Amino acid sequence: MKQVSERNLFQRGALCLLLAGLMLVGYTMPLQAQNRRIRFEKQSWEKCLKKARKQDKLVFLDCYTQWCGFCKALDQYIFTMDTVADFFNGRFVNVQMDMEKGIGPELCEKYNVRAYPTLLFVDGDGNLVDSWEGYAAPAELFAVSNRAMDAEHSLIALTRKYEAGERQPAFLEEYMDALKRSTWSKRCREIMQSDVASLSDNEFCTPAVWSLLKNNTDTGFDLLKDRVAANRERFDNMVGEQEVDSVLDKSFTEYTASAMTQAWRHQMDTVKVQQVVGFLQAHRLPYAGEYLATLYTARALNRSDYKEVVRTMREALKYNFMRLSALDEYINTPLRALVSIDDMEIRREAAALVKSIPPSFIRPRKKAMYDCTYDMLMGETKK
Repeated sequence: MKQVSERNLFQRGALCLLLAGLMLVGYTMPLQAQNRRIRFEKQSWEKCLKKARKQDKLVFLDCYTQWCGFCKALDQYIFTMDTVADFFNGRFVNVQMDMEKGIGPELCEKYNVRAYPTLLFVDGDGNLVDSWEGYAAPAELFAVSNRAMDAEHSLIALTRKYEAGERQPAFLEEYMDALKRSTWSKRCREIMQSDVASLSDNEFCTPAVWSLLKNNTDTGFDLLKDRVAANRERFDNMVGEQEVDSVLDKSFTEYTASAMTQAWRHQMDTVKVQQVVGFLQAHRLPYAGEYLATLYTARALNRSDYKEVVRTMREALKYNFMRLSALDEYINTPLRALVSIDDMEIRREAAALVKSIPPSFIRPRKKAMYDCTYDMLMGETKK
């Protein structure tokens, strides 16, 4: 079958979501004065580092590419806010760089830049001090930049404490909070698997560890599924059954969404998915039906059985058990993968499935997402 390149398919879907999001922002954000913008240096990288050393400042490096829609949104809507411009112009040496040109690829490798936009805070010697991966709203941008300037709580400062042996749960929570949107985010899973997993049950079943798990439901999924479930009564007594259910729901929702994304790329861990399916079949979680429907669909998608994807989804939708928030992702994520196939009969069935969702089940702010999925399915296949 002919395939749309992953970047092209991503761009088409992301553009629809970006436009829908910006339309929503236009109706919900208060008007901001935009008379100024962040002033980015025009000189070489080495000269920017030299300027930072001389002025005892950090370099703020906005890593972008020409094809990145969210990079453009960040530049147009966030960097032009007066409050943002004044803050960054007064405190940093600001650099904006296309990471696919010039020295960009070299810096990508040095600083482990894997996605766009990525925002880096680098000292005058070229050492990474802190980072943020992805689009940043103003509050997030101020938070990470203030953290970068904090000698005790920047990402590099916390890393040094960790490497020196600090392992208190409260510290691990702060460290992982800094890590999870950074270019070092993979370390979060390592911390969970090594430091937290090695705790005895008495050390594990504590309010401090629960707080850590509650705020890291993605990387803590295995511990929540296995250790919390095995000690459910202790955690129920500690924080209440409703809170435990809520945290487990968040974790399973994140896991199933991740499994679907991996299935789209045909990289799903089928062994682990089968283990999770077995767990869900053996435990009475409030929204187990949602999770199972998503995993069943993901398994069909992973093996490129697109007819089975549509059949499984149609069967699941008969029972109307999904929450609206789950329905949005369940419909749109797997069906957009079918945009890349030549079989128009399956694509028309998928498009009909989108149209079969009752209007009352589609939240107004998500309607553009459904419309975009339908249009993509009914459009021409492109190489």
